[in-house]
Amino acid sequence: MPSSYTPLLGFVQPSPGELTNTWGGVVNTQLTDLVEDAIASASTQSVTSGDWTLTTDGGGAANQARSAILIATGTPGTTRNIYAPKQDKVYVVINNSDSSVVLKGGPTSPTTGVTVVAAGISLIAWNSNVGDFVAAAAGVTSLTAGSGVSVSASTGAVTVANTGVTSAVAGTGIGVSGATGAVTFTNSGVTSLIAGTGISVSGATGAVTVSSTAAGTVTSITAGAGLTGGTITTSGTIALDYYTGSSTSNSSFPIGSYVFVNDQSTFPNRNQSATVYFNSSGTAYDFNFFSGGGSTALAGTWRSRGVASISQGYPCSYGLGLILMQRTA
Repeated sequence: MPSSYTPLLGFVQPSPGELTNTWGGVVNTQLTDLVEDAIASASTQSVTSGDWTLTTDGGGAANQARSAILIATGTPGTTRNIYAPKQDKVYVVINNSDSSVVLKGGPTSPTTGVTVVAAGISLIAWNSNVGDFVAAAAGVTSLTAGSGVSVSASTGAVTVANTGVTSAVAGTGIGVSGATGAVTFTNSGVTSLIAGTGISVSGATGAVTVSSTAAGTVTSITAGAGLTGGTITTSGTIALDYYTGSSTSNSSFPIGSYVFVNDQSTFPNRNQSATVYFNSSGTAYDFNFFSGGGSTALAGTWRSRGVASISQGYPCSYGLGLILMQRTA
């Protein structure tokens, strides 16, 4: 009767009386070597160009499906499948490729299988109750490391996250706050400081401003009567303002301007205000205090700055007063 083979791993089972004086070679190659493969050997294959279907060469023959360790290599850049026979077997899957691999029963009607991430290692066994490979040891799934810190993991990966720290205080006016994975330091208290006479220091959250509140560099001038003022620059000027035209009918003179008023009867007191009119007699060279035949008055407020008398007879037949008037507004 010829030898038979075990159904799962294909180990030789010689029949009684068979292989007389020849059993040594058969046992060595079809049993001893294969037992070692099933317990300790590794099969390696690149998955760069496609999925990996484990070889199954039948009873007594070496094959990848019997190996204890499966090592995937290569650079596929995408997930690859490793297809193993749908029968009881334990594998250590080492993923040395750059992408995930999935150990599935197949390749015909493939099962869901178990995913091993790049650089991951997993112990995987066939579970006949569910008809699929399952992870016998997929790695750390959950750890707690101190208050407010969580440690979680799936196959081959461990993640540490801050889940609890939300607020701390580091000195007066400084706030420390943080959500998951982030902590922020902010100035939440300093709002005002005084640094010496005439200097103020103020600040809101995250900003401090220093400014002068007393004497400092002159940047502008407010002009008095007869002056024009403004912002001072390296090329700026301060100028007296006066009328530069030649019209005898001009009625608007800048503040600070002077005119003589020729009047024979009205003499305002020193610094008293009075309305100044054009001479209405037809002359184009003097002013007086009465409208006469006309009504044109000079713009603004005019005040007396003094009177000079002219005797009767020269240059006219009656006495005159020459009053110096200044525009003040």
